[in-house]
Amino acid sequence: MLSSVLWYRSPLQRLVRFRLRHPNHPTLFVSAVYDGGGSGIHLTDVPEDACSYVTIEKACEVARDLKDFFGDTPDVEPTDG
Repeated sequence: MLSSVLWYRSPLQRLVRFRLRHPNHPTLFVSAVYDGGGSGIHLTDVPEDACSYVTIEKACEVARDLKDFFGDTPDVEPTDG
């Protein structure tokens, strides 16, 4: 019962998620992060294919983890579900 309450939203509300934009190439988005070592990081130029996070806290955590890989922290931006 609790899970259905947490995920309920009225038709007028939009579920906001967060995606990561490459800090040095603004047309690229992070599409997969399998580990922090660099081998599992994939990019896409299609915004709809970017991976997304339910909370801004998780998106910021992943962005901080990617700072060394990119040389700068990726931008966190909202996206519709």
